[in-house]
Amino acid sequence: MLRQSIKCHRRARLFNRDRLSVGSHVYIGPDCMINAQGGVEIGDGTIFGPEVVVLSSTHDYRLGDLLPYDRFDRQKPVMIGRGVWIGYRAMISPGVKIGDGAIVAMGAVVTKDVPDGGIVGGNPAKLIAERDKAKIAALVDQGDYFHKAYEAGNRPRVLIEEDHDVA
Repeated sequence: MLRQSIKCHRRARLFNRDRLSVGSHVYIGPDCMINAQGGVEIGDGTIFGPEVVVLSSTHDYRLGDLLPYDRFDRQKPVMIGRGVWIGYRAMISPGVKIGDGAIVAMGAVVTKDVPDGGIVGGNPAKLIAERDKAKIAALVDQGDYFHKAYEAGNRPRVLIEEDHDVA
């Protein structure tokens, strides 16, 4: 089910849309591929960079009667929280849950759940830092998302030069 305030780049590919639930103020970048065969839920305020891949089903290679895998797919829903940022060319594996306010680094291959405020990167993705969970919870409760502010014309136009610690 698609809701209002969603910006999906025209080159993004969404498969099995009837099993896809997308919140408000979501951006899905160019050349993303989301296969929602097993169900995909995307929370409010989430941003997908270019070429992100999300899969929610996988081949059954353990119990099948055929090689290299059986004719039936195993469906494993993916849940992506609110205010999540998924970087360029990241891949989300079937069955993964990504918590509110998490960041997935570019090129990361996420095979395990990511906690609220977790920052993951690598292949396979590992937790490399954490954001302030109380602040994230407050921002989620208030619905303070980048694309919500952007749509309202409140995008900051000044470069902030100081370095901020993400932890």
